[in-house]
Amino acid sequence: MMTLDCFRPQELKFMKRHGERILIASFFGNNRPCKFVEFQQKVFSNFGFPVNHVLTDFSRYGHGSAIDCFLRKVGRAYDYFILFDTDAVPLKPDFIKVVYDKIRDKRTLFGIAQQSNHIFVNSSKNHLYVGPGALAISRELYFRLGRPTFSDTHRSDTAEELTWSAEKLGCTVALIFPSHVHHRLWDLGNGHFFGIGTTYGDCVFHAFCPLQDRSRRLFARKCKQILGKRRAGRGC
Repeated sequence: MMTLDCFRPQELKFMKRHGERILIASFFGNNRPCKFVEFQQKVFSNFGFPVNHVLTDFSRYGHGSAIDCFLRKVGRAYDYFILFDTDAVPLKPDFIKVVYDKIRDKRTLFGIAQQSNHIFVNSSKNHLYVGPGALAISRELYFRLGRPTFSDTHRSDTAEELTWSAEKLGCTVALIFPSHVHHRLWDLGNGHFFGIGTTYGDCVFHAFCPLQDRSRRLFARKCKQILGKRRAGRGC
């Protein structure tokens, strides 16, 4: 565990694929119950994925600006970035392989599908983008896009600017769509919905709304289910 304001890039945990360094990070602070971090750490550890939990003072930083700050400090030290919200976990042990195979072409932005139902651009709210709950990008593509901000803008929610920039350059935006939702809250505009307790394909579970009791219960239940399967040797 480290603080956003006090870490050195060379101290971060990472994993390698074909000699390339993959960095996984998750940001937490006073906007998330600590149980989310504990369960997330257990799931990542059981899969053998080294996640860097970054303690963030959210009275000073927004979620997006915290990621901006983190990536500025990291610079060119790593080849790929995988970012998770603390209320999201991978569902299978080959998750890193799936991500790496998607983004190793250095022109693909990959992750869970979201839509900002409260933001209208050109009288439309139908803009699907890779949400920050589980987002993966190569350093090369991130720099080629001009290192767009993860912060909210007039047309974007957190991390949405990356998708706008990728679309502008004609790069690939690879989205994982929901396969199951416990409580529908938001429309993706294409027949899919997301909300509290969303399973994305067979790859990611994202609780959403972590301050709500039902979200915490669902997240705890899903993590225990994953850990139970691993202990039983059945995979996920």
